[in-house]
Amino acid sequence: MYSPEESTSNSCKRMNYYVPRDEIKPCKKPRDEIKSYKKPCNLYGKPRCIPRILVRRFALTRTAYKYLDIGISVGVTSYVELHLGDNRGNQIVLSIDTWESLMLKRVDVEQLVQTPNHAPIWIYDLSIEIVKIHNASIMKLTLRDSCLYMKPSTIFFLFELEHCVNHEYLKLCKNINAVNESFDRLVVNLQGNMFGAEKDDAIKILRDVYDKTSVIDCELLAYAVDELLSETLRRGDVF
Repeated sequence: MYSPEESTSNSCKRMNYYVPRDEIKPCKKPRDEIKSYKKPCNLYGKPRCIPRILVRRFALTRTAYKYLDIGISVGVTSYVELHLGDNRGNQIVLSIDTWESLMLKRVDVEQLVQTPNHAPIWIYDLSIEIVKIHNASIMKLTLRDSCLYMKPSTIFFLFELEHCVNHEYLKLCKNINAVNESFDRLVVNLQGNMFGAEKDDAIKILRDVYDKTSVIDCELLAYAVDELLSETLRRGDVF
């Protein structure tokens, strides 16, 4: 629902530095002795989104109603991701390929705004079109089953952030190796100390072993406990 307000190098794309640990042993417990663990769901019963750390938010409007987030999505292998969204929870996830291609389409976007009944612009799976809402021309961005509405002025400001986002992307890429190492280290600590899948126990263990001087460790503990626990269960205990 609409509310009134709302190129970097390809060499860094999805740089997955994580290498599985050779010394990890299969779980010695029978599978039925390990308590089942389900990832938490949101209010609509859908799986919770993959957590992100080291997030930088760029406001697209004065009230920050619309924003562009860039951060590292955390998991067994971490990667940089961009999120376009608003404070109503609407969100579109952009790959770096889509972002770079969008930045090259400024002239096309300007023509879209100026030309009535112009065909939608397609960038991979992302479509951009003009729709009329309360007699105003609004840009509708659709990516698979997600959509976002923005004023043309908001989209044009997004283009002004091109180099800001590119610099942030490169900086985050340099941190991926450290994120994967911290993630792996915390999982190994859980493997050696847990005998089930109790989240409260996992948090207590992590609070004893995480590096309080590391912003990566601090944010992993704050945002990614569920992913750490899931990966611990996948690997099994180390004896």
